[in-house]
Amino acid sequence: MRSRATRRLLIIGSLAILAGPAGACGPAPAPPEQQAEVSATIAPTATLVDGTMESAVASIVYERTGGFAGITERWTIYPDGRVITGEGIEYAAEPEKAEALLSEIEQSGFFEWQQARGLLGACRDCYVHSITLVAEGRPKTISAADGSNDAPAKFWELVDSIRRFLGEVAG
Repeated sequence: MRSRATRRLLIIGSLAILAGPAGACGPAPAPPEQQAEVSATIAPTATLVDGTMESAVASIVYERTGGFAGITERWTIYPDGRVITGEGIEYAAEPEKAEALLSEIEQSGFFEWQQARGLLGACRDCYVHSITLVAEGRPKTISAADGSNDAPAKFWELVDSIRRFLGEVAG
């Protein structure tokens, strides 16, 4: 007869084998073509905050998804300094800083960039960063995964700028 500890180890081991390496990572991501297609259609035109619909068009939407825990973060940054998370939490930034960030993105040539074609889901522990800029009613989204080398270098500089901005605003 096996000891109780041995039986527990066998059960835990069996469950770990059944879960496999994807057990903690969730479902496989969509192919890159579909991801680029989906992210290109994001057009943030309204945000629900405290039960009221805002009709203002967002200027910048930054999203970070993935990582080991499979997180999804979404931040909407308005030119007036409002910053709203995907959970509806609103922060206030200095409008000048929000405008400076918007200006940095616009001056980077963002609307001329092509979508990165790297495998957005190739690294299970990596994050996919997406920046959507809405200017003159037209949205443009660029997404790239950590470590991809086919996104413009300026994209990664913008990700750093946005994350610094959000760090100052939301701590």
